[in-house]
Amino acid sequence: VMVASAAVFAPAPPLFEGSALTLPALTAMIGTICGLVALLWFVTQGRAHAGLPLLNGGAVGGYLLGALVAGIPLVRALGLGPYV
Repeated sequence: VMVASAAVFAPAPPLFEGSALTLPALTAMIGTICGLVALLWFVTQGRAHAGLPLLNGGAVGGYLLGALVAGIPLVRALGLGPYV
């Protein structure tokens, strides 16, 4: 859901002409994969771990990193612009 929201609602230009892929959406995907890799590492070590914090944390962290690199202010990336 984070990737789709970033692709549609983040005020960043598309990476490719005619696509909805933006830098915040791409980095949210990469962050999710990084969270999955960390989760799989824990599981292969024999330690059970809840998966959602790692997957969602990776997605949110990736989105915020991509939004900042794309030039979106942090307050706007967090959706707090109308309240500040």
